[in-house]
Amino acid sequence: MRYARNPEVLWRRVGDRIALRPAADPSPTGASEATGAAALVWLCLEEPASLEELQADIAAAGASPVPSLGEALTMLAERNLIVPLDR
Repeated sequence: MRYARNPEVLWRRVGDRIALRPAADPSPTGASEATGAAALVWLCLEEPASLEELQADIAAAGASPVPSLGEALTMLAERNLIVPLDR
């Protein structure tokens, strides 16, 4: 399955974390923060990708493998911050 950033989510990189907010929910409770593997996934999803493609992108960038990458994808998808493209 391939994933993409939800185009309805506004975001900004703040140091080593990503501040995320659905455009339709301007309330403070609508905000999320991605750190660690989730922030890495968000940055790598500049273009849609599968878990395997994300792992390859991370390896190509010279970063260490991230064992929690699948968990990060699941968390971002459950919060509707990223969306599945293939079902």
